[in-house]
Formats: sequence, structure tokens, C-alpha cells
Amino acid sequence: LFGTTLFFPRSSNIIFELPSFFRRVKNMTWGTVSCVLASIAFLPRMKADDASLGPAVFINHGGGPMPLLGQQPEVCDTLRNYRNSRYGGGRRLPAAVLVVTAHWEEAVVTVSAGEKHKLYYDYSGFPPETYHYKYPAPGHPSVAHEVVRLLKNAGIESRINLQRGWDHGVFVPMMCMFPEAEVPIVQMSLVKGQDAKKHLEIGKALAPIREWDVLVLGSGASFHNFDYFFAQGKERKVGEQHSVAFAEWLQNVVTSSAIAKQERLDLLSKWTRAPSARECQPRGESEHLMPLFVIAGTAHGLPGTVFGLAQDDKVCAGDSCSAASGTKSAKGKRSNMLFGEADEPLLEVLNFNISQFEFLL
Repeated sequence: LFGTTLFFPRSSNIIFELPSFFRRVKNMTWGTVSCVLASIAFLPRMKADDASLGPAVFINHGGGPMPLLGQQPEVCDTLRNYRNSRYGGGRRLPAAVLVVTAHWEEAVVTVSAGEKHKLYYDYSGFPPETYHYKYPAPGHPSVAHEVVRLLKNAGIESRINLQRGWDHGVFVPMMCMFPEAEVPIVQMSLVKGQDAKKHLEIGKALAPIREWDVLVLGSGASFHNFDYFFAQGKERKVGEQHSVAFAEWLQNVVTSSAIAKQERLDLLSKWTRAPSARECQPRGESEHLMPLFVIAGTAHGLPGTVFGLAQDDKVCAGDSCSAASGTKSAKGKRSNMLFGEADEPLLEVLNFNISQFEFLL
């Protein structure tokens, strides 16, 4: 609920690049697409001069509606900055956004396919206005059915859902990134059981959707242990140490060019063996990490890169660089750059998750 991906102070993101041959897509007419690839004729075609494919990104969606309330300003700031860096300057917006949300688990992969979807306010205890948000972005049934087709081709069972609203793992980041609601959205569930290998396989199957300019967004967190969120004193310090240990392992596995593709996938599939893994993602409560595996799966084992960290936020130990654990605000307080002043009681619980991974494949 409150998480992002790493214990760092500013939003940072991990990006992947697909092999360059995928970019050599010829400029096809609708007729050519319908004859050669009839099943995806409804998807937007790529232009021959496109500089990149649709990104695949793992982000923090913040704590409930807090980013929209201005209580976690860096969450929205990071997402807006990402949108501007990827789609600003008059560049074409994505044809659609496929959001893999940590707040939806089903027996099989389930994909929203309505022309429109209401919002699902899947949180409690927040101000009344947070239950009246509107976000009238359209759905994209064609993309949804293409997702189902790709999964079927890989032998992965899935189904369509026309009713479920977009949960806050979807509408909060979308309201930050695309406030005008101009980009169609498809929401996708996780699979019950929180099996990393299964979600990596789902990601592999979905990789071709990005060839058609679809932004694939994994919405979750690397730290999601509520016992430590609300702990005080020494126990809280222990939780912070666990957060750092797991974050360092995760960043190394995702970004290191020294790790071969299959080895990276194997390490991610066995993430529970990582230092402090279960202290950060308790058994049965690790759904917020699962979107990361879907996103990483679409990279087929390629490494990621971090973006979004200011130079003065980085600290290095040997050959490894990561973000500093905090900075001083103008008031001299330790500042959590995602969630505001760390010593404000309401936001103290968010101090574990002060950075994000994003993947651009």
C-alpha cells in the first residue's frame, strides 16, 4: 500500500532496452498488417523511424490516494518527470497503458477489456474527497484481447473482465502521469500464489505487446511489511536495515551487466533467498513485488538501468553506487524525498520506501 521499490531517498527507476532488431519495424499499411498479422491488425502500427518501443516500467504507486492529496509529492513528481522525459516535446503518447496492479489477484490472469471502467476506491480511512475522484480515460478492448492472445500462445490461461473498476494501483499513477486522461488503459491482475517464476513467464509472453507502442506499467513496491511500517525505536531501525539489505540485492540483480540473462531470471525467481527478503516481503503478503517480475520478464533477462536520481543523492561503496538514505531539508530535518518530512507522524511509516525502480525495455 505505502511502498515503492527501494529504500532510497529520491525516486529512481530501472529501465531496460529491447534488442535493436525489434526497432527495425517497417512502415506497414493497415492492409499489410491485416494480411500478415491479422490478429493484431487493430493495434497501432509502429513507424520506421521510431527511436524506441513502448517502455516497461516498475513504479511506486504510493500509499492509497496520498500522492493525490499532496502528502507524497515526490511520487507524482517522479511520474510526471518520467512522462515528460519519455513523451514530452511533442512526441507521440503511448497507444495504451497496460497496468499490472499489485491490488488485484485472481486464479488466472484477468484483463480489463471494457470501453470504460469506473474507479475502485480500494482503501479506507482517507478524506471524503478521495472517494469521489474521477478519471475518464477510455479502456482499450483491442489491446486487452491482444494480451489474452499472447498469453494463450504461451500456454498461460487468462480471461477478460468487463466490470471491475480501476483500483488505486492504476488510477493514482495514471492521474499523476496523464492527468488529462487522454491515454487508454488496460488493467491486468496478478495470479494468486505470489509465484515469481510464474509472473516472469507472464512477462515473457507479453513482451511483443510493446512492439505496438504500449507502455507496460508494473505498479507495486519492494518493501511491504506493515509491522515495520508502524514500528518504533529499535524495532524500526531493524526494519530499515532489512530494507537496505534487500534493496541493494535487488538493484544489483536488476542492473548488473555482469549477470547473464538466464542467471538474472533465475535469481529473480528465487528472490526469497535474498538478504532480508522475507522481512521486506512477508510470506503471503508479497503481492507488491510481483509486478516487478512481470516487467522484468518482458526484458527476457536483459539488465536494467536506474534513472531519476540526482547526482548528489548517490553514495558509492567500491564499484557499487546507490542512493543516499536521506537528505537534510531547509528546516534541518531528515527529509524523505518521496513522502515529505520523515518526522511527521503520519508519514513516518513511509520511510522504508523512498525510491523506485522503473524498467524501460
